[in-house]
Amino acid sequence: ADLVLFDPATVAENSTFEKPHQYATGVTHVWVNGICALQDGKMTAALGGRVLYGPAVRGAAEALLIEPGRAGPVTPASTHDLLVRALGPERVKAADIQVGEGETQPGTLIDGDDPSRSLAVLYRDREKTQPRLVRLCYGLSRAVHPSFGACRWQTAEHITLGTTLPMLVFYNGRPFELAGFAFDGSGTVVSWQKGRLDEWSPVARLRVCLEPDPSRMSLPEYSQVLGGRYFSSDHPAMRRLVPSVYKMFVEFPRP
Repeated sequence: ADLVLFDPATVAENSTFEKPHQYATGVTHVWVNGICALQDGKMTAALGGRVLYGPAVRGAAEALLIEPGRAGPVTPASTHDLLVRALGPERVKAADIQVGEGETQPGTLIDGDDPSRSLAVLYRDREKTQPRLVRLCYGLSRAVHPSFGACRWQTAEHITLGTTLPMLVFYNGRPFELAGFAFDGSGTVVSWQKGRLDEWSPVARLRVCLEPDPSRMSLPEYSQVLGGRYFSSDHPAMRRLVPSVYKMFVEFPRP
């Protein structure tokens, strides 16, 4: 719920044309989406608002929107055959999806001719009936990831390839934990620490991998956050390196 607690005897608007940026008085508490945004007349750090898409916008954008429980057309119930029937054989192909250095697994590739909107789907079973993982913008290289316009997939919070660590902390509402750099799983967020981005569980889980810009890898702070350990996003070295997202996944739990 959105609620406002105010005193009708003292509530007043104080803005003028000369000084437009003035807070109103008499408003003591404001709750946005059930989260307290104003307490005792002072702003809190809580951000409870969400983007709500109407039918017109949603109809045009839903194919490129990542939401709890789905990545565009892919849901936990999307078999390979269902995707072919829904989207057409010209968009949906059986493919070997890269999962590591020189390692591939059979999967489904959607819109593979356009990496800016491609989806790679991996399954739990050989029959491709139980989606396990959806990789967004499959085919874009790390060299492309700093470009915010390269990947058209995004969450309702506008998280996409190129989103920086400070913005992820902002969207999450608190620091989170990520793996160290320069090893398998480099920079993968391992825990949102019960922040807002944890709300996707158990329907689906948003997974992202971060890496600093190559020009910052020569900084001494880079060596402080290397290897198989986990680091907080508010670690001083992380803040100095300002890593950004270079991979995005949606992971579905076991049915």
